[in-house]
Amino acid sequence: MTRFFLALGALLFTASPLLAADPDHGHDHNADGEVSHVFEQAGLHVVHPWTRATSGRDALIFMDLENEGDAPITLLGAHAHWAESAEIVGFALENGEERYLPLPSIPVAPGHDLVLRPKEVALRLSGLSEALVKGQHLDLELQTSLGELEIDVMVEAADATNHGHAGHSH
Repeated sequence: MTRFFLALGALLFTASPLLAADPDHGHDHNADGEVSHVFEQAGLHVVHPWTRATSGRDALIFMDLENEGDAPITLLGAHAHWAESAEIVGFALENGEERYLPLPSIPVAPGHDLVLRPKEVALRLSGLSEALVKGQHLDLELQTSLGELEIDVMVEAADATNHGHAGHSH
């Protein structure tokens, strides 16, 4: 539990059908034909959203949120038509068990980043309508204080610990 609160404290102080048939769905291409995996809205940059392949009913979504604006932006949650629910969660160790516990909304101060990554903070989608397979893309609606932002989430390998950058640029 201590690790969870330390990670959350550090985060808050530094941050003061289902699948698309087209593998490049939701991406822009640069001049070299590479896929860009950045989504923007009024000073908010969402960089390389990803998840792991799974046959279970839950998935954790990871990404970087960069506030390039002049005012705080708050991450409120997410929505996806391919999941029954979504919530912001933080990693915790309870009695030696790894768990993700629900968190409230998280503000991102101007000029700061909020990084969602394994064993820290994530979006948990529950009640998936089908398995997630490596290489597929998922449509996700990110909910922020700026409004809703449609993003595209890349499905990585089931054992991935970070986002693969093959075939796209930022």
